[in-house]
Amino acid sequence: GPGRNITPNMVESVIKEGTPQNSVVNGVTRTTYWSGDVGVVTENNSNIIVTILRRSGQ
Repeated sequence: GPGRNITPNMVESVIKEGTPQNSVVNGVTRTTYWSGDVGVVTENNSNIIVTILRRSGQ
């Protein structure tokens, strides 16, 4: 999947330093943090990681 080869440290860094975008899915607020081509989707004030995304522009 797209989350392969992304370390926990990278996920933490994206959440701390990435650009947040909020959306509501089924009544639940999700925040997606983007840094470069990696996105981390979170819920519950960023306490739950829903998924990891990769932009494919290469």
